[in-house]
Amino acid sequence: MQKNLKKIIAFRFLSEAELNDLAGVLTEVPVKSGDVVVEEFSRSPEIYFIDQGSFNVVVNTNQNSNAFVSVLGEGDCFSESGIFPEMPRSASVVAADDGILYRLQRKDLLQFISKHASGGVKLLMMIIYSLLRKLRMVNRELAYERAEDSAQDDIDHLVRDFMNSI
Repeated sequence: MQKNLKKIIAFRFLSEAELNDLAGVLTEVPVKSGDVVVEEFSRSPEIYFIDQGSFNVVVNTNQNSNAFVSVLGEGDCFSESGIFPEMPRSASVVAADDGILYRLQRKDLLQFISKHASGGVKLLMMIIYSLLRKLRMVNRELAYERAEDSAQDDIDHLVRDFMNSI
């Protein structure tokens, strides 16, 4: 398993000794296309790292349908809220194709941090970096949608004015 760990963004800066210890507590999880790995609002004490495959992040809308948020691929992580006790998931994650994940339990992460303080800081910094990348992507999408909405409002207003003047 360890030879693949360096392609995981969160693990890139760990030493060989740190990777060896981490490899001992990661669980390899094979998934099939369509498998729901994480359900929105669920609570569980784990974080996932993608070795192979792609995964769709979706949220439930008020109309009981799913809205696509993003796609994650090799090297990414998700379900970071599993680090915190009783933190509900903010979205569902569904396998877009067959893949392999590594699952890390909260208790194992805390033990890793306790044993490898420097490696633990590096790992947490990379997880934070991953979250910030996702936040930036969502912010850009929201800004684009708001710009589109305001442009559409302007067009609707112009059409209404034109139609009322006829």
